[in-house]
Amino acid sequence: MYRMPSFGRGIEEIKKTSVFFNIFPVEQTNLFPTDDGGYYAWTQPGDSSDKTAPPTTVLRLPQLQRVNAFYLTLEMSLDRPGEAPPARVQLSLLDENDRYLSTLAVLVYDPAHPGFNRYQVVIPPDEKRQGLGIEIKSNAFHLNGQAGEYGVRLRSYTIEQKDNPYLRYIWPEPYIPAALILGSGILAWAALVGLAWWETLLLLAPMAFVVGSMAQYNHYFSWQALGAGLVVLGSSFWWQRTRIPFTGISWRRPAELGPLLLALVGVCGFFLYGFTYSSDIWFYNNWIDCLHTNGPINAYSKCTYLDYPPLAPYLFYGYSAVAYTFHFVGQSAFLKGFFSLGLPIVAALIWKMARRRGDFLTAKRRGAVLILFSFNIALVYNPAIWGQMDIFPCVLLMASFVAIYSDKPILALVSLALALILKPQAIFAIPLLGLLLTKKYGFKRTVLGSAVASLVVLILALPAFGFDWNSFLNNYWSRNELAGDKMDFFLLRAYNFSYLLHFAENHSFVVVVSGFAIIGLVYLALVGLTWFKAASEAHTSLALGLTVLVSFTFAIKMHERYTYYAMPFLALAVLYNRRASLVYLLVSFVSLYQVVITPLPTYRSNQIPNTFYLWHSILQLNWQWLPDALSYLTIGVFLWLLVFYLRQVYATSKQVPDQLSTEHGDNYPKVLEVA
Repeated sequence: MYRMPSFGRGIEEIKKTSVFFNIFPVEQTNLFPTDDGGYYAWTQPGDSSDKTAPPTTVLRLPQLQRVNAFYLTLEMSLDRPGEAPPARVQLSLLDENDRYLSTLAVLVYDPAHPGFNRYQVVIPPDEKRQGLGIEIKSNAFHLNGQAGEYGVRLRSYTIEQKDNPYLRYIWPEPYIPAALILGSGILAWAALVGLAWWETLLLLAPMAFVVGSMAQYNHYFSWQALGAGLVVLGSSFWWQRTRIPFTGISWRRPAELGPLLLALVGVCGFFLYGFTYSSDIWFYNNWIDCLHTNGPINAYSKCTYLDYPPLAPYLFYGYSAVAYTFHFVGQSAFLKGFFSLGLPIVAALIWKMARRRGDFLTAKRRGAVLILFSFNIALVYNPAIWGQMDIFPCVLLMASFVAIYSDKPILALVSLALALILKPQAIFAIPLLGLLLTKKYGFKRTVLGSAVASLVVLILALPAFGFDWNSFLNNYWSRNELAGDKMDFFLLRAYNFSYLLHFAENHSFVVVVSGFAIIGLVYLALVGLTWFKAASEAHTSLALGLTVLVSFTFAIKMHERYTYYAMPFLALAVLYNRRASLVYLLVSFVSLYQVVITPLPTYRSNQIPNTFYLWHSILQLNWQWLPDALSYLTIGVFLWLLVFYLRQVYATSKQVPDQLSTEHGDNYPKVLEVA
């Protein structure tokens, strides 16, 4: 029998064991604790007047592939008070939609075996079905002096698969070969561009975690993943070549950006057909359907559940036109692929900034930075797995940054304005970019550019609101996600300063004031340093990462994914200082685990448990310390980035400019930028 090792004990003492790649975390419903640590299974809350339904608990495994028999062991007590009827428990097999299939067993109370006993039930294999539900239903009784109905006590369960399923992940579903090929491609690229061993490790380990933890779902799409892995590996053979071997096809310059972008497409493609956050995709598909029917004009009155800023309706409308034309409406892989297009655009912008340096940055140096960006699973996760569009405002913010240093202030300001009306989170970086524009181009040109940007915003926003002030005020501004009375300022969806001080429970105004005071001090320091000392690309890319991270760490109402806006700028910072790669990868580590830890107790607990290999169980069993640890780590990484930035600012004048082009070898160059 194959069995996974124990990862400790938690409050619920729930054990989930199975074969590697086949841990099946069970979604529980209607389990309420009793004084002795067991559970009464019931359906009616205490204040309910409807007493007709029997107490029922359903253990759901929505993504289970039933190619082998499973063994369910329940530790239950069928004891009841003397006046209650004897317990009778029926275990029924349900399909993935909770429809009754068959009765597995009927258990009755045996006076000879009181207390908790172990009951084992065999669930037969059924290769034609995916997903499984086990209904535990008992006859009801009442406790004297207490409202509601009660059933039996369920203390723990174990689900085991005693047959070896490893071969299925090799053939006919080659998920393990696909993962190995993807890893080989990452290693090949790391060797080509000269990544340090620890950089390769910090890229590969989080990637391996996500690939492995999603195996139980993504193996259904193994062939697509295999093709994507081959693209990543194959692209490494194209880099820095001037011809395709065994063909007559050649070109003048050594291939550089094309192979890197192809590798990035391959990494995204590995995940597109796999797991997604269905609730967010459902909302997006509803918006797409509504906008296709009604158009983007007066969108907030016609699509009343649309709550993104006014550039988003045009974006989704454009996607809907293509999706309906080519008949891939409602397919999450295509929508996630659309969002993922932002990644190669940001990569191309980073490459453009690198090319501005000419011979100071070699192709190997440029390649190293783009590989650190492209193979960062924390960046890929947001569009290609989750199905979020945060990369699009990052594209606009990065475009503004590039335009500022390319003497195109009007384009920079228009990009800033568009970012703000696509996602409000762009506000993290806008103040510093606005200051940079004023310093570089003067107050008059900045005001002129702002007027042009405002005109562009009005041209886009007014039609989206139907030229109606009430539509803006009532159908948009008062939405839960934006502003107004309905906003819950005490909902914590990130582990940071507010979480450590229990802001969700105590609603302390001191937490708010102290957090914003820290943010204000950091912003003021960045403003002063940027204006008087550190306005180069190298310094401002670090400073922009800091503006995002300080806001995420100390502000309230942060979502778990908002660190995402720091990572493109920190990747760009690595271009000018290879020492920045460590803090960039640490921020990426925090960003990834903020996303995969946060959903457990809050708003996506029905999705994460059924996806991640063993991850949900580990979280449950270690929940007493994991959120605090991640909160402290987030604060620690912020402080590390702050100290790193200050050291680079005050050390720059002591460095020799031509050191920038030095490849790191065993030691990174100590220069930050070209003066």
